[in-house]
Amino acid sequence: MAVANAQTVVVRNHGGGTTIATNITTGGANSLIIATVNLYEPGAGNPTCSGVAGTGAGSLTFQNDITRQNTSGDSRIYKWSVIAATAGTYTITATHTLNALGVMYLEEVTGAATSSYTDGAGASATATGANPASGNFTGSVTDGYWSAGFLNENGSSDTTVAAGSGWTMDSTNGRTTDGTQDIVSGTEYRANPGSAGAFNGNFTAAGATWAAVVFVYKAASGASPVTIAPGLGSELHTGRTPLLAFGIVLPDVP
Repeated sequence: MAVANAQTVVVRNHGGGTTIATNITTGGANSLIIATVNLYEPGAGNPTCSGVAGTGAGSLTFQNDITRQNTSGDSRIYKWSVIAATAGTYTITATHTLNALGVMYLEEVTGAATSSYTDGAGASATATGANPASGNFTGSVTDGYWSAGFLNENGSSDTTVAAGSGWTMDSTNGRTTDGTQDIVSGTEYRANPGSAGAFNGNFTAAGATWAAVVFVYKAASGASPVTIAPGLGSELHTGRTPLLAFGIVLPDVP
């Protein structure tokens, strides 16, 4: 009855186009894939994500779990999710309005329930200041997977972020820029905390206008414990500026 983060992949769209896409290769059948989508387009009004889908090893249609619009009206953060029944490589694409600056994080979670896997409505908040936080949420299960995320608008002075106490963050978090505007963003998780909460999806980051969310996913009944080395991830950049891509190979899961 344990869930684990198997990997986190991130793609950064530096502005241009209305899609964000990257590949993820799942390690086994029935992995939960969580897509956190951050969009920012200052002055053009409220970019929205109309859907997330996957092709390749199978056809995936993600469900929208939680959305929060920033107080500025210029950005939004989403969490979408799906169960990938077949192991293999998928191309995951988020479709959005405007030529927004965007970031998409993909978390592969093992040991999740394969049906009725969400736990409640989650929590979200938005404000201007330092240290974004979703606000407290209490789930119904003690062995679930808690996934939190945030975005800071124009966070050029804050190129790195840190997880809140009790949360785990990998190496894919940080700044995305097109040379004019910036997003500082990140994801973090708690796996099998031994309590249903309340937990607050909080981050350490410099002052900015921000939005933050937290959402809970249930573990499968009888799932076997899995240990994953934290702090690893892979990253891809797309858009109109010179790009840098790098990756880290995760260790095999016993």
